[in-house]
Amino acid sequence: MIKAKCFPADPNSIELTISITMSLGEWQRLVERIDPSYPGWPVIAIIQRAVRKAALEYSEVLEDENS
Repeated sequence: MIKAKCFPADPNSIELTISITMSLGEWQRLVERIDPSYPGWPVIAIIQRAVRKAALEYSEVLEDENS
């Protein structure tokens, strides 16, 4: 029987995708706590863009319902 263990040469280079569900307010509070220097600023930008899009979509839904 052959047994082998494989370990990446650099575990920090492994890409990871995470899905997190939080309210818009929770996302905004999270942004306030992230260090604005690199690598934090790209994460902040992505979260802020997603929050803006979600808020815009929500306001459009409300406008449609009130029309």
